[in-house]
Parts: sequence; structure tokens; C-alpha cells
Amino acid sequence: MATSGPSWYEILGVAPDATPAEIKAAWRDATDKFEPGTNAAQFRMFNEAADVLLDPQRRNAYDAEQAGEERSGTADAAAVAEVVTAAAEEPEAVAAPAPASTAPVPAVEPELTASEPRSGGLVGALAGSTVALLIVGVLLLASLVAVGFVGKHVLDERETASSERRDEKNGAEARAVAATAMTAALSYDYRTIDADREKISAYVAPSFRKEFLATYDLLTKGANGAPGGAIKLKAAQKVEIGETGVIEADAKRARILVFLNTTTTKTGTEAQERAWRIRVTMLHSGDKWLVEDLDIY
Repeated sequence: MATSGPSWYEILGVAPDATPAEIKAAWRDATDKFEPGTNAAQFRMFNEAADVLLDPQRRNAYDAEQAGEERSGTADAAAVAEVVTAAAEEPEAVAAPAPASTAPVPAVEPELTASEPRSGGLVGALAGSTVALLIVGVLLLASLVAVGFVGKHVLDERETASSERRDEKNGAEARAVAATAMTAALSYDYRTIDADREKISAYVAPSFRKEFLATYDLLTKGANGAPGGAIKLKAAQKVEIGETGVIEADAKRARILVFLNTTTTKTGTEAQERAWRIRVTMLHSGDKWLVEDLDIY
């Protein structure tokens, strides 16, 4: 982010040395001020700020970039000040005194011999033509360079627009799959728990599948072979997807923010409702988008 605009810290209203807990609290306060989806630009800005500042590597790179821009701005200001000072101190040119008046000396044009033609003859005309051709050549070259520059600029703009459209399409696809995947991942019923587990596996990337399923298996298997919580309490959970938004996306990965509500029922207790915010990292593998990581707020 350029130094001319607010930094991610200023957007969230935290100090540059704020802790992750302080950044997360500021992000929640900022996004809770409006319903998700009613202000897409502001919503995305808060999420992008938190996304950078809550990632240690990206935050370090951002802080280094900010520090570099501040040093560059200071150096530029110093250079400008030096030039201005030098210009102010440069003495004004003083006209040389006119020479003493002398009697005019009549100009005598030397006689030209056959080896010394006048400049206005054929040689002068050829010399003038050569200069004119050189000028025309320079102008023509300049025009060709300008046309080439404009053409490249137009191509760059078209390529940028095309890339943005592809990223938008990738984001839309990943967003739809993320919503479906979160419904499958957080929905379960103790009576169909094995089938639910298999259904979830289809949405999870191989690199994340083992870790995710190990957590899911806690619903069915407790310590020392005892039944897990879902089996023991005869529990079931339903998911209702709320707003979803694309934080960033390209052809390989997309980061999606999903708002959802869960309703959990257990034997002998009233239904419990909870609201969740989950940042889902989606990986494009083959012709599918798969869940690569989850970050629950």
C-alpha cells in the first residue's frame, strides 16, 4: 500500500506493534458494524487488512515495504530541498562590460577561388537537404516509438483486464464450492456419521484430509475406545450458510470468507445455535476446487 493512503494498521485502528489478539478484536469490531454483503468494498478492505496483519510472514513483508517507502519519501524530500537550496544560492549572471567604442572597420569579403564555392550554391543546398532528411527521420522514428508504446500500453491494459476477469471467475467458482464444502464439513448426524465422513472427504485436498478427518473422528471415537461425543449424546448438527465473500483469488488458490450458523441437537437438551466466521483456503487441483485449510474466528 502506498504511503499516500492509509495503512492496514490505520484502517483497523490499531498501532503498528499491535498483537494478533488486538488486530483480530479490531477486525471483528469493524466488520460487526454492518451486515455482510451490504458494503462489499469496505467489507473486503477490513478482511484484506486482517488477512495481511494476522499472517506473520505477510505482515513482516508489509512492514518492510512500509519502512522502505518512508525512507524513499525522506530521501526524495532531501534531494528536492538540496536542489532548491542550490538554485537559490547560485549567483545571478552579470553582463560583461561593453568594450570601448572603436572606429568601425569595414568588412571585406575575401575573394573566393574556384576551390572555395559559396555556401549558397549546390553544396549549401545539399547540406540543407541532408539536415532536413535527418530531422524527418528523427521525427518518424519518434512517431514509431510512440505508436509502439501506445500499442504496448493498450495490450497491457487488455491483459490486465483479462487477468482480472479470470480471477473473478476463479473466485466465484471457489466461493460456491467453499459454501457447499462447509455445509458438508460441519453437518452430521449420529445415525449417518460414517456416510457423512465419506461425503466430506470428497471436498478436502489430500494434504489437509488426514488432519481434518482426525478432528472429525472425535465425534465417533473417544479416548480408550469409548464412543465419541456425537454417538454418546446422539447429536446432530445442521448448517445454514449466510454471506460469503472472496478475499483474494487466482488460478491456483482462493481465500473465501464464509459466515454460517449451526444448530446442534442432543438428547435431553435444547437445540443450541452458534454463529461462525470461517476463512477457507481453496486449492484448484485438476478440475476441482478443494479445501486446503480452515481458519475459524
